[in-house]
Amino acid sequence: MELISHLFQVSHALHLTNHYMLIQYNLLLLLVVILYILIVFLCAKLWKKRSNDSVTGVLAGLLIGALVSFLLIILPQHIYVVTDYNEWQHYRSLGASSYTLKDGQQTSLSGSSVDGILINESSRTLVLEEVAYGIAFTETFDIEPNAIYKLNQSYIDYLFADSPPDEISTQSEEP
Repeated sequence: MELISHLFQVSHALHLTNHYMLIQYNLLLLLVVILYILIVFLCAKLWKKRSNDSVTGVLAGLLIGALVSFLLIILPQHIYVVTDYNEWQHYRSLGASSYTLKDGQQTSLSGSSVDGILINESSRTLVLEEVAYGIAFTETFDIEPNAIYKLNQSYIDYLFADSPPDEISTQSEEP
């Protein structure tokens, strides 16, 4: 029964839409680590089979695995889905995806890795505050329930209970 429960949780972590998918951020990180280890192992085996030197294969696997892992972590678009106060999910979009809101409205999630998307599925209006440190710039956006908002950056630094530091210092200010 525990296995069925775990599989159910994994199926909710992957949202298959239009041959592409949204994947929970933590699950993506786990899959990247597994893929990295698999690439290193396969390169070592293949290289040993060809030249009887597995060390060079391991080094090639480390480089290829690092490149693939880097691309899988950096390139997918950040998608944040807020379901209630202090309840949210962080997804990454692998390709152009679509998303179905609670009210049944389906929308296309398109953009680049430099643009994030915030989906408000809660019953409250969210307030998104954009702060640029160092130039005293603050802008506030209201995001209505069942609305989708394209962020001006790829990710959100602080959500709900997380708060930015009261003071930011630079190395030149420290003794």
